[in-house]
Formats: sequence, structure tokens, C-alpha cells
Amino acid sequence: MVASTTTVSSPTNESKTAGQRLKTIEDPKVLQPIGIGMKKDEPTLLAKVHKTLLALDQAGEINQL
Repeated sequence: MVASTTTVSSPTNESKTAGQRLKTIEDPKVLQPIGIGMKKDEPTLLAKVHKTLLALDQAGEINQL
């Protein structure tokens, strides 16, 4: 089965107690950037998103996500 990490994480975790364990590969084979959609002219929301992304990048956490 091929699916995104988000799609398979729940069934994989649930399988640990369901009797037939599912496994995922360690390294993803495809990187799919994700966008953030928001209404136009929402400066407060845009500023918060930028601030959060910048903080994650500066802390070295953004690539782990």
C-alpha cells in the first residue's frame, strides 16, 4: 500500500494491538510539501503563521515535522 504518512499513521498505531501489525518504511520515498490555505486579507493570521514557521525553523524543528 502506498499512502501519505498522515494517512497510515493511525491504522499503523492501531494495528499494534489488533493482532496483525502493520509496518511503514523508515524513510519516505516521496516528499510532498504542504501548503496552508487562508482567506485573503487576514494580516493577523498571516503574521501568526509566519511567526510560528520561523520559530520552528530557527529551533531546527521544522524539518522533523
